Order: sequence, then structure tokens, then C-alpha cells
Amino acid sequence: MLDKSIVKNYETFIGMLKLMREQGATTKQVLLVLYWYYKDYVRYNYDQLQIVKIQDDDLECAKIYDEIRTKISSFNREIKEKGIVLTGEVIEEAIKTGKIYSKEEAIKKLDEAFMKVEGRPLTESNKLLLFSNYDRIQFVPHQPAKSHFQAETPAFYRMQGITPINYEPKYENGMITEGTCLDYTNFEGKIFNDLGIKYKRIGGIGTTKHAWNMVYLPEEDEKQWVHFDMTMVRFYLDNWIKDHNGYKANDWICATTDKIFEMQNSRKIKKVGKHDCKPEITKDNQEELVEMIEMDEGR
Repeated sequence: MLDKSIVKNYETFIGMLKLMREQGATTKQVLLVLYWYYKDYVRYNYDQLQIVKIQDDDLECAKIYDEIRTKISSFNREIKEKGIVLTGEVIEEAIKTGKIYSKEEAIKKLDEAFMKVEGRPLTESNKLLLFSNYDRIQFVPHQPAKSHFQAETPAFYRMQGITPINYEPKYENGMITEGTCLDYTNFEGKIFNDLGIKYKRIGGIGTTKHAWNMVYLPEEDEKQWVHFDMTMVRFYLDNWIKDHNGYKANDWICATTDKIFEMQNSRKIKKVGKHDCKPEITKDNQEELVEMIEMDEGR
């Protein structure tokens, strides 16, 4: 475990890593220290992970989320077009006739969808924030036309529906303490840049949209690129992934490309650095990753 005094701020932490490098520490040893930091001091925001998943068209929870929103949009459009004065009674009638879901029905449907996708219901935080204004009546003020080609939009009332949310990562004195995969990747990128370590940001799919880093190990006999995925480390440590298949959290510190596809068959690589992978890289064409890295090197 890293001493708390070492990780109390970014300057102290990066100073320690720079000293390690000056004293001959390898890139792999730096990655191991980063792993220790994530393991002991960084949380994963599983609330935000659910928000990511309701934006993933391939998942059941996203389909239910869209269904709920579509019903609300259709209802609001009908109210506006017919010039109906929106009241609580109008909303109740719409629920009775099945035009829209009640708040309780909508939450239940998302709960059931997440049980299928994650084996867990919608988190309590997400229930509160997504549905905090669900059946509130909102006034939409009059909007004048921006040009003579556009019609003016009269004022009207609408049912609020689901409120989109996004959780911000948490930092303490420059050190990340909570976030999701992209936040992890950004924090690591700053460290790698400050230490002069060669790396590539990778974008793709784990079980849903995902980001991680690949890091070059110049000191190794193979002089190879490896995958550094601290999201998966956190998932293993938190038992978020129920079936580990015998793999351990630290297997993700310096995973080869063969290994990362072996540990997660669903993984896909869609972007390497600034270059899109066409076609996307999977376990079936993983040898093309080397070519994508070389292409990005030459940008």
C-alpha cells in the first residue's frame, strides 16, 4: 500500500515517480505503482456507468430508456399540437390510458432491464436524479423567431420526464479519487506525459463504451506495447465482474493483446490515438493493432 503522504497531492506523487525513473525504475515498475494507487485510493463511479449504458443502443436498458423518453415526447407533442392545458389530471389520465408510464412504472422497467444487463437494479442515486422531476409540469417560454424564415414558438407547458445527468470525476489536489474509464485514462495520460512515457489512448468496447491506455515497455526484451486497464482492475476488486474465470486484478496491469482478448472476448478496439480502426479490431484480427499503432506513430 502506498503511504498516504505520498499521494496527498499530484506534485508529491509525480515527484516520487520521477525520482524512481532517475534511479533506474522501469516503465513496468511505474505502472505497478499506479496500480497500487488505483487499488487503494480510487473509486469507480458505477452510477455513471449506468448512465453510459442507457446510451448504448445494443443494450436492453437503453431500449427501455428510449421507450420511456419517446412516450413522454409523444405525449408532450400531442399536448402542444392540440393546445391542451396540461394539468396533473391530464397526466394521470395519460398514465391510465397507457400513453405514458407513471414514475413508478418507468423506474420498475429500468430496474428490470438493468437486472438483465448487470444483474443489479438501477442505483438509488440514479433513480433519484433521473426521475427527480419526472412528472413535474414545466413552462416553456415563448421563443421569438430568429429570422423571417422561422416561425415563432408560442409558450406552452410540458411534462418534464427523465432528466439527463452526468457525473463529474472527483480529484483531491490533482489526484483522481473517483471517476470512470475515460477519467482514469485522462489521469494516466497526464502522468505518462510528465514522465515521458510513450502511450496510446484506446477507445472501444468492453461490455459497453470503454477507454483505456496502451503503454510501451522499452526496457523489456520484447520491447512491446501492453494494455493498462485500471477500470478492469477496479471491477475485479469490487467483484463487479462475478465470473473472473480465474483471472486476477493485476492481470490487467501489463496485459498483452492476446491476453486482453482472452480475458474479455467481447472487447473491441475502435480507435488508437487519433486514428479510427476500420474495421474495428477484435480477437479475430488483433494482429492489425500493431499496424494501427505504427500509423498513429506517424501522424
